[in-house]
Amino acid sequence: MIYLTIREFGSLRGVSVGSLRYYEKLGLLEPAKVDPDTGYRYYLPEQMETLDAIQMCVALDIPLKELNQYMDDQGRLEIDRLLTHGHQVLEEKMELMQTTLKMTEYGMQMLQENETYSGIEGRYSRQIEERWFYIIPSSGNRKKLAAEQRGLFQTFRDLQQKKAAPFFPAGVLMRLDGEQTQMAYFLRVLNPDSEDPSIIRIPQGTYHCLQKDMTDQPDIRSIMEENFPEYDGQEIIITNMMTGKLHDQSRLSEIQIRENQA
Repeated sequence: MIYLTIREFGSLRGVSVGSLRYYEKLGLLEPAKVDPDTGYRYYLPEQMETLDAIQMCVALDIPLKELNQYMDDQGRLEIDRLLTHGHQVLEEKMELMQTTLKMTEYGMQMLQENETYSGIEGRYSRQIEERWFYIIPSSGNRKKLAAEQRGLFQTFRDLQQKKAAPFFPAGVLMRLDGEQTQMAYFLRVLNPDSEDPSIIRIPQGTYHCLQKDMTDQPDIRSIMEENFPEYDGQEIIITNMMTGKLHDQSRLSEIQIRENQA
């Protein structure tokens, strides 16, 4: 039978002596034997499997103090149950990382595109890819706007729980029908649920655009009459013109109207 000193055993996985003593204190990995005269601790190579399981928990942020729930009646670590749980945690973390990567790539793409058009005076056209919006109806009452906008943050958290990958900044969807104004807020989602009636598809295509500072809440109807005289009830998208440099005192937005709307 081959015994390894505590230092030799730990060095096989890059684990410090202090960590091994901590695992012993928690009752997770006790030495195979302890010299009664010197107090030196010795481990068997077969115990490496238990050490690997513990290190997996460390890597996955599973609290070691919770591992007692994976102990059998004799105080032995049930590695099969622990690995099954670890596999589930790892899958969830990988899914989160994939979503984070997707959001990061989208953010970089959006910044790059916005930088290309940022600062253009007057009306212009651009190609915009397909998008999915989660719609939150608005009363259109200016007195209620602040409360409605605060509600967007709760909606954002709810969409995160549903793994829809919501993405800020939010925007406004409008339609001017005679003297009536239909208005709703939207959050873009990168993982849309096609069964959710609150999520709508915004087709890719050519969009006629105009940049405006919305800090003082200008009159959209006047802007449309001045810059889009051919406007005839099409859907209006107003979204933040986010660029690589943040301007806390400015709300530069882009008005978008899709060409040839049915």
